[in-house]
Amino acid sequence: MIQQLDLPTFFVIFTYAERLWDPLNKTLHTLHALRLNFLNKIEYLQFVHITELIQIDPITCVKYYDHKRFCLYKLSHISLFLGYIYIYIYRLLNSKIMETT
Repeated sequence: MIQQLDLPTFFVIFTYAERLWDPLNKTLHTLHALRLNFLNKIEYLQFVHITELIQIDPITCVKYYDHKRFCLYKLSHISLFLGYIYIYIYRLLNSKIMETT
């Protein structure tokens, strides 16, 4: 049996694959479709066109990435708080079990 002494380490690897983020692509399409003569809907655009949209407006992409990162930050603080509660209850129950045996 492995005993856990402290909170587990949580690793996150960020990839900046903005062409896979549909809300960002839709926003970029509505902002720049007329200027680039993309008359098709966003669902029918090819990879080259989506890449061109991203290259035209990197500021919007960075703001969207920062928004996603901040949402993850808020979520991690909430889960960290719940983790502390879980560890407290686990240690409390573990000590009660040890007292009875």
